[in-house]
Amino acid sequence: MDVADRARELLLDLCAIKSVSGSDQEDAAAEFIFSLLGRFRCFSRDGSALRLVECGGKKAVFAYMACPSSSVTVGLTGHFDVVSPAVYRDLAPLAFDPGALGLALAGRDLPESVRSDLEAGWLFGRGAADMKCGLAVFLALMERWDSVGAPCNVAFLAVPDEENLSLGMRGALPEVAEFFRERGISPACWVNGEPTVGAKGAQWPVHRGSIGKVMGFVLSVGVGSHVGEFFKGVSAVQIAGQINAHLEGSPQSSDSIKGRALPPAACLGFDALRDGYSVTLFDKVMARYNLLYWSRSSEDLLDILKKSATEGLARAMDMTSWSARKLGESLPFSRGRVLTLSELRDIAGDVPLGEGEGSPVDRAARWVLDMLDRSGLEGPLAVVGFLPPWYPPKRPGFSMRDEALDRALKGVFSLVSDRGYDPVREDIFEGISDLSYLGSAGDLNSVSTLTENMAGWGDLYSVPLEAMESVDAPVCNLGPFGKDVHKATERLEPTFAFSVLPDLVERLLTDLAR
Repeated sequence: MDVADRARELLLDLCAIKSVSGSDQEDAAAEFIFSLLGRFRCFSRDGSALRLVECGGKKAVFAYMACPSSSVTVGLTGHFDVVSPAVYRDLAPLAFDPGALGLALAGRDLPESVRSDLEAGWLFGRGAADMKCGLAVFLALMERWDSVGAPCNVAFLAVPDEENLSLGMRGALPEVAEFFRERGISPACWVNGEPTVGAKGAQWPVHRGSIGKVMGFVLSVGVGSHVGEFFKGVSAVQIAGQINAHLEGSPQSSDSIKGRALPPAACLGFDALRDGYSVTLFDKVMARYNLLYWSRSSEDLLDILKKSATEGLARAMDMTSWSARKLGESLPFSRGRVLTLSELRDIAGDVPLGEGEGSPVDRAARWVLDMLDRSGLEGPLAVVGFLPPWYPPKRPGFSMRDEALDRALKGVFSLVSDRGYDPVREDIFEGISDLSYLGSAGDLNSVSTLTENMAGWGDLYSVPLEAMESVDAPVCNLGPFGKDVHKATERLEPTFAFSVLPDLVERLLTDLAR
C-alpha cells in the first residue's frame, strides 16, 4: 500500500476513536498509535525509543526513529484529541465515521459551498481536519521509513488535551527533554500538521510561528446594599460592565504583526457571583478575557487590564454619583482602586488553595476570591491578573537553525508549486497550538510578571519552562486544507492531504538532512 492510501486508512482508523478532550477515549487513541508504532522493526531494536508518557492522568506517545547516517533530528508533532460532536445534533452518532456521515449529509439541506465540497469528495467528520489527518500523514511516512530508512532522525510526539488546556504537551515535554539530554539531541525543527483553514484559491500557507495567548481576568468588587437603598452601595455589575465596555473589542487591546492587527480582547466569561436569590446589589463580578499577542510582553498585557479597569471603575463611579445627585442622594464612597493580583497577594499573605471540584481555571478564580476575603479589602475596587491557560508566542528567529529551516522550505515551496499550488510563508499560525511550548517562553522578567500574577500558578497549573528550553527549535506548520473545524461541517480536502502533503513533509526532512 502506498503512503497516500495508508494515510487515508490511518485517518479513518483515528477518526473512529471518539477521543473527545477530557474523555477516556483520549487514552484509546494513544494506545492505538503506540500499538501501531510498536510493530515497527526499529523500535524492536531500541525499546526505550518508544514510550507512552504519563501526563497528568492522560497518555501521550513519544517515539524516536533513529537514522544512523544523519546527525539531524526533526520533530513531528500533533494532537489526537477532538472537540465535542454535540453540534452535529442528531448526526452526532455518525460524527466519527466520515463515510456514513457523508452519506447522511447528502440527504440534508446544505449550504451550496458545503454541498459542493461533499460532491467533490471532501471527507467530513470530527477530527478529519483538526487534526488527525496531520498525524495520519506522519504515521504513514514513518511506517514506510521503517522499511526504507528515514531521511534523518525523527522525534514523534502525539499528545492529548490540546483542545482543552494542553495538558498533554505540557506534561510530556519534561520526559522528551530528558530523552534529548541523555542522547545529546538538539532538534533542527518541529513540524506540526494543523489544518490550513480560510486559504484563498490554491494558496497553501506555511506558518513559521504560533500566536500567543493568555487569559486575563478582572474581578470587580462593589458594595452590597438592599435595592431599596441603592445609593448606599455600588453595583459590581455596573463596574464590570463599564470595564468590559472599555476593554472588550477595543483597539488598544489588539496586538499586531507587521502592521496587521490581531483579534482584540474577547470576554469568555462574565460571572456575577452569588448563591441563590437576593435583593441586594451584586458585590462581585469576575470577567475573563482572551488576550492574543505576538510582540507584547506580560507587562504590556497586565497594563492593558489595569488601564481598562481604572477607566471603567472611574466611569462607573462617576455615573453612579451623577445618578445619585439627580435623585437627591449622595454616594458615600471613594473612587476606588485597582490592584494587580501580585499586589493583592502582598496584602492577603499566603492563602491556601481551597478544596473543591472544577477545572483549574474555575478553581484558580475561586482562589482569587479567597485571597480577596483574606485581605479584608472592601469595594469599590478591581483586581486584575491572569488565569490559565498560557500559550507563549513562538516567533521565527534568526539563528542558524532558522536559516536552515527557511532554506529547506524553499525546496518544499518549489515542489508544491510544481503540483499546482501557491505556497505562502506566514510568520504566525493564528489558531492556538502546542507549538507555543516548543521553545523558550521569552524574557525572564516578562515570564516573572506573568507567573506572579497568574492565579494558581504552581499549584493548579504550570508550564514546563526548563523543558521548553531543552527542546527549543524553530517550528513550522505543514497542514492539509480543511474547513469549518469545530463545526458540524468540519471537512478535509483529500487530494492534497494524501497525495501531496506526505511528499512535502518528506522533502522538508530530506533537505534538512543535507
